Amino acid sequence: MLRRLVHVSAGLARPKASLIFAQRNVVHRQRLQAGFATAAENDIIAATKDLLGAIKTGHWVRYAELVSSDSSCIEPESAGQIVTGLEFHKHYFDLPSGTPEPTNFTLSDIHCEVKGSMGYITYNRVIQSGVRSFVSQETRIWAKESDGKTWK
Repeated sequence: MLRRLVHVSAGLARPKASLIFAQRNVVHRQRLQAGFATAAENDIIAATKDLLGAIKTGHWVRYAELVSSDSSCIEPESAGQIVTGLEFHKHYFDLPSGTPEPTNFTLSDIHCEVKGSMGYITYNRVIQSGVRSFVSQETRIWAKESDGKTWK
């Protein structure tokens, strides 16, 4: 019989490994919020903000520069299906300009880590449109291009 180490907190049993991971994430998030991100983490955070800015303003050329042509995603617009390539996203950029767009977005609860030439970022995107707000939980994976400077 296998035995797992378990930590009991507030009446709930949690594997010890997941508790350690959760504690590590809290410390990492606090470090990012305090402004102690590494240069690579700052690059990924900036690239993510640039990407979301291109989405907000409908700037297709900038969006396509920042996203790999063979990227895949699962998002609300794809109805939970895996979509590969940029054509799916181009549809939204091609909508008539009269389509309402979010007036502001804020990234909160950012978690970013870099391992060599790969990095990921998770965050909550709070979108404000008029007096309504929406929250989207997002994860993006970035790879450093061969030029050693550009994240895509």
